[in-house]
Amino acid sequence: MLISAGRSTNDKVENQFGGRIVMVNCREANPVVRSLLFLAAIGCLALAADSDLQSRISGLESSGDLAGARSLLTQQAASSNDSATAQMLAEFLCRHADSGCRDATVKWAAGESDPVKKQLALRQVVLLDYMKGREADLSGDLGQYRAAGGAGLDAPAKHTHGKVYSTVTIPGPISSFARMAALSPDLAPEELLPALARNVVTNGYEAVGNEALQQTEYLRLVVRYIGQARELQAMANKDHKIVISTCDSEEAGALIKILGYRMRGSCGGDIVLETVNPTRALRCENALGQIRPGFGADLIAVPCSTSTDIFEQILAFDAPVSWSMVNGNT
Repeated sequence: MLISAGRSTNDKVENQFGGRIVMVNCREANPVVRSLLFLAAIGCLALAADSDLQSRISGLESSGDLAGARSLLTQQAASSNDSATAQMLAEFLCRHADSGCRDATVKWAAGESDPVKKQLALRQVVLLDYMKGREADLSGDLGQYRAAGGAGLDAPAKHTHGKVYSTVTIPGPISSFARMAALSPDLAPEELLPALARNVVTNGYEAVGNEALQQTEYLRLVVRYIGQARELQAMANKDHKIVISTCDSEEAGALIKILGYRMRGSCGGDIVLETVNPTRALRCENALGQIRPGFGADLIAVPCSTSTDIFEQILAFDAPVSWSMVNGNT
């Protein structure tokens, strides 16, 4: 929008809104009209700035640079009191499950002047309180939401005699553990341990020899999964994410080692993954790779003397094998 009050009365000001051209004679307009025109110009500039910021954030998100998008939004929100920027920051943090989601939404609600958007922000705060179990904040935030005209949300009823369950910590996503342990993905949290116990009793052990019990392949896989998941959990940050800064960082090497590999060559097109621990890479470290009870092994017995090289004797051996073991069984 272009305004010039110093021109002749025949000069016009053109203002384009959505394809429509409005012609205004600024010299003949009274002060009220001039003020309205000035406010309209400021509003157009603000809308243009918000649109530009949204486009930049969308571009950074599309390229995978979430840290850059977060930094840009945080800087813009800190340098201005614009409620639209505060809304964009809150929605971005909540969309990516950031720990600062609630605080940003509270700040957005406090600075929002539009009644509809303010009610929306307060509703989001109430829902976050409920999901995060913030009972101390839920009552007050629910009152603010209702005072802003919100409806349809009520505090959950308190159970005076709730059931008490024993708990254990299972590393990693529950869905991944359920697949590995042959559990239904539709199980409720309180049903998970009973179902796992049933599977361990029915499928976890098998009798060998003199009624001795050894772990089945099912139970060994579950145990190996939990062991590896705990190692990966130890690498995660407070947000339960494993962050690898660069290809040649210590974190990258540690992660590859947990998976049973190592990197050879420089980062880029020449990098090669080598198997440094085959049994770990195959998740069979509790079943293969050692000569001990309960491990599967293919062995033969070859008679050797100590007078010559043992390796040469094995290569030169060309007689019937008197003893062998296949998959741990003779």
